[in-house]
Amino acid sequence: LFKEADQIDLCFLVDTTGSMHPWIDTVKGSITSLWKRINRHFEASKDIRLAFVGYSDFDKLRQERTRVVKFTSSQTNYLRELSGIQASGGGDLAEDVMGGLCAVLDDLAWRENGTKILIHIADCPCHGREFHDNSISDDYLHGDPEGKHHHDVMGRLAENGIQYFFGKITDKTDRMVQVFDVSLREQSHQQMCITTFNATSGNTDQFKRTLESIVMQSTQRSLHVSIRADEKLRL
Repeated sequence: LFKEADQIDLCFLVDTTGSMHPWIDTVKGSITSLWKRINRHFEASKDIRLAFVGYSDFDKLRQERTRVVKFTSSQTNYLRELSGIQASGGGDLAEDVMGGLCAVLDDLAWRENGTKILIHIADCPCHGREFHDNSISDDYLHGDPEGKHHHDVMGRLAENGIQYFFGKITDKTDRMVQVFDVSLREQSHQQMCITTFNATSGNTDQFKRTLESIVMQSTQRSLHVSIRADEKLRL
């Protein structure tokens, strides 16, 4: 169990519509430093893999709405894949957040144990009047047009033990994060929640420090869970 806790799977989930260009560049510019910082902190004892899921909206064809970079332990391969991802498109303000979250769960091979981290960065909420006020233009006020539901998604995140961090850029996402958080807490029997951090500035140096803190915090949580599981096995 302790060896498995040394595994780190970290996925960035990022809105890739036009307004998000600075934050996509910030993620790209932080990867090399993040890898070095984690290896230095843990004396290269951690098995680290990174993935990326970018999502847009229904103004694009289904195959173009999400971009997935699968988990890899190669920094070179990861950066090469990220280099082809650019911010573009976006019609109404609400975006296909559910499609992005489902890609995180369906298209990535998360390892069963260890530390699983999802870092979601967005400036607008998902579709559905439940997730935003009337100031947000939304072509699908009744919710996801493909029938995806946040309770199902939060339940799967809880079941897989994926720790959810949200980078807040604007107040537009506040209601969505609140609704997601209530569902995640319920689905995990109050064992999990969404941790929000300030991503307003898009400052690369600040973002690097935040990422390092998230990884340290998440690995400590995973180690605590591993210790509790080991104690139960001994009983």
